[in-house]
Amino acid sequence: MRYKASLLRVVCVVLALAWAPSVLAIDTEYRITGNTRNQIGGGLPIPITFTPPPNGDVHATSNAAWYGTAAAADPKLMVVRPGNMQAPGNIRNLPLFPANNTLFQVRTSIAISAPASWGVFQASGRTGPETVAWCPGQPLPTGGPGTGFDPGCAGPAASGNAMPGWMRYTRTANQFGGTGRGNNVGNPSSLSPTSAHGAVVVAVGGVGAPCDYKLGDQCIGAFNYVDVAPLAAPGGAFGVVVTTSGAAPVPGVFLVEATAGGFVASVGPWLGTLGVMSGAALPGFTNRPTSYGGPFTTGKIEVRATQTGDGGSEMFTLTGSDSRVNGLGNISLVSGGVSDRTVSKPNANRGWANFTVTSAVPEPAAVAATASMLIVLAGCHRFVRRRAR
Repeated sequence: MRYKASLLRVVCVVLALAWAPSVLAIDTEYRITGNTRNQIGGGLPIPITFTPPPNGDVHATSNAAWYGTAAAADPKLMVVRPGNMQAPGNIRNLPLFPANNTLFQVRTSIAISAPASWGVFQASGRTGPETVAWCPGQPLPTGGPGTGFDPGCAGPAASGNAMPGWMRYTRTANQFGGTGRGNNVGNPSSLSPTSAHGAVVVAVGGVGAPCDYKLGDQCIGAFNYVDVAPLAAPGGAFGVVVTTSGAAPVPGVFLVEATAGGFVASVGPWLGTLGVMSGAALPGFTNRPTSYGGPFTTGKIEVRATQTGDGGSEMFTLTGSDSRVNGLGNISLVSGGVSDRTVSKPNANRGWANFTVTSAVPEPAAVAATASMLIVLAGCHRFVRRRAR
């Protein structure tokens, strides 16, 4: 079976190189403006921003563009140039208490470039039937409308789940979507002198916020470094999983001052200097994250996680939209995902990609041929996966 799948892939590449320009005549460049946002649970946007959803701080570059066909052929198709969206990696702190009563705050400096590689977004661009429910650890959805397979996960507590999380995608009118993951880059100069950590998380080690060690409170902050993954999980196909390290700095547990929202206003002595644990090294905590992504769609998404940091659950519903006319206008793509961490526990996650297509101009033949080839390869890949099962 593996030999046949490999042979089919070779045939796909040959066909794409030979026939792609005639199969889909990509001939138009569409200029865009917009922004994207990923959100962990109800309280942590990545990168950190203080604007409400769905707007984010990953913005379209000045020359951002998609490629597609002329309006009369298929104005909905998009072939996406890598690096259209950028975030510089600004250092920001976000207090999280009491929304997650195991944490005081998170500090990030993650630079983002998305998508990481050429992507194809089109009608019925995600796998699975009209409605598909999927949980990490369950069989993957396959096929498409009318013929697709729905694993039918019953919910976060279903037997066989890799974590207590659940996603359901429902197609709507003018269904449109696909996959497009972003590059993450750590900023070592801001968070750690030796490693490209992307975040510092401060866990509640004593009394909750507000608290102040200078007033005698047992206000203890346990610190954790989170390394960024080269490729993010949000916007990936069903089954994409990303696990990164959650390193415990030594020393890593300090007396702190925290505001009512969890913002760490000042850091006091390391507890080891006060004779705690007989002066032994007192490391921070390990909070290893594992994230499961879901594709982008203009349809409806429901995501849920249970056994969260406060002992409860999170559930969110979001819907995309596509109001483009002759290829121009507004489009909002949404994505779902779930994640789990050893200390701060599961989250239900969401993503938005909000764009305005401002203009269309003819595209040179060389780029058009390349874009067409990518579309043919994407279709071949789905065909091979289906035959290989």
